[in-house]
Amino acid sequence: MNLFDLFFTNIVQGIAVVSIGVLLMFSYWISKPVWTTKVLVSLSLLVVLSVILQRFGIMIPLFGFPSFRIDFLHLPLIMVGALFGPFFGVVAGIVADLVGLIITPTEYPFFGFMLNKVLMGFIPAMMIMGFKRLSLKDGVRLAHITLLSITGISLIYLWFSTSLNMGGQVIELTYQTKLLIIATLLALMVFLHGRLMRKDVNQLRVFALLSTIMVEGIVSLLLTPIWLVTMYQIPVLLSFIVRVIKALFLIPISAIILEALLKNVSKLLRLELFK
Repeated sequence: MNLFDLFFTNIVQGIAVVSIGVLLMFSYWISKPVWTTKVLVSLSLLVVLSVILQRFGIMIPLFGFPSFRIDFLHLPLIMVGALFGPFFGVVAGIVADLVGLIITPTEYPFFGFMLNKVLMGFIPAMMIMGFKRLSLKDGVRLAHITLLSITGISLIYLWFSTSLNMGGQVIELTYQTKLLIIATLLALMVFLHGRLMRKDVNQLRVFALLSTIMVEGIVSLLLTPIWLVTMYQIPVLLSFIVRVIKALFLIPISAIILEALLKNVSKLLRLELFK
């Protein structure tokens, strides 16, 4: 690593640390958290679950290469933010990252990835606060618009992409391959729109979908490529198309699992998410 790269890395590290500190203070100010036994036990269990899920991710092959890693470490952190508010969501992200570093030590901690986990708890918590002022009809409309937007942008980007980078191998995208991927992604998006149009749709389903989209979009598609450039000098666009495909596949699965988990855990803890 040359002097410029080291300087750039330290600048990014500093910005990440400051961002975490600001989010921690801001979330404390707006939520006025109360530490109870129920909160501590639930927080501990969900953080441990997040660390376990991170360690047991699955590599999904595409075109014969281990293309992208699937894990659900974000779901327990989203649940902390949704159930207990932004402050505990931020704390859960910090603790989950520190525990992960203890279990799997690295040469030095990179605070950008800690910021990722902090946002996984903070973003859904802020969304819950907004959902309390949003009608179900408006929420469903917002979800439809968001889905249509990300689907359109992603498919246009995919169509004009000429290659994928997987495991250091450059794979040329033929029109047949593009059509197959696009058809699969469209089927998933139609499935999600269908779930929003069912009579049993509720705020929890809309929230689960939108929070998953926001976390995937901000953390996986926006911030993680920046951290990879900072740490390993990996060009942002080198594997971006793979991240887009991964996000579009992961959003429906995560949203369905998150909806089921929040529904049952909130009942178990006797918590009202939207009141």
